Amino acid sequence: MSKKSKIIVGAMALGVVLALVLSKGLATKDIDMLNSTAEVEITAENLLSVLGEGNQKAIDSLKSERVFEVAGWVKETNLMNGRITVLLKGNEDLPPYIICDMMPHQKKAVSQLKPNDSVKIKGIFKGFLKDAVFLDCIITFSQTND
Repeated sequence: MSKKSKIIVGAMALGVVLALVLSKGLATKDIDMLNSTAEVEITAENLLSVLGEGNQKAIDSLKSERVFEVAGWVKETNLMNGRITVLLKGNEDLPPYIICDMMPHQKKAVSQLKPNDSVKIKGIFKGFLKDAVFLDCIITFSQTND
């Protein structure tokens, strides 16, 4: 490979890296979750039903980066490794689940949740692979179901 070709390939690689970095930076939304209004209100059962059916058209209609408020039941909570996570389930305790990555100030509220408690969690829908993923989540309602 000639020196000129190496320069062109290097410049193209640098351009691709810069484009990816800029697009990621521009695509990130800073949302004040405490004061934001949910664009979509849905039950965990309905959301998981759409995702579990594998209907790609219905899944594609659930646009990422939107604020959702999801009502469901706590499957489990996790306060390990500096992450605060709530796993929601629908009526059945079967996959898929909803993974809610909570905001840091939600640690006390999450520590009080128990399996099968009813909750409403508001967060930014990031997408679905095996489970639905939400980021920057806050608890908007909880009820103990002993």
